Amino acid sequence: MTAEFLELLGLTQREAEVLFWITQDKSDKQIASILNLSTGTVKKHVEHIYHRHGVKTRIAAVMYALKALGMLDCEYFPQASPK
Repeated sequence: MTAEFLELLGLTQREAEVLFWITQDKSDKQIASILNLSTGTVKKHVEHIYHRHGVKTRIAAVMYALKALGMLDCEYFPQASPK
């Protein structure tokens, strides 16, 4: 999975990059350092990701992405589909 692939979910490039690093189990502070952003900016991107996909946790965001991209077959997020 790449950040570019995650853009297929209708995310901005930066949101996709943040979600990619979430899939790599990075904290907001680590993601901020990697992407040369403030932690507050990363938190705002995470908030947008949650809102866009109707989820409340990092694991739910990752599960949504996997399901929507056809990488996971489960019933937890039956509404998931790429935008």
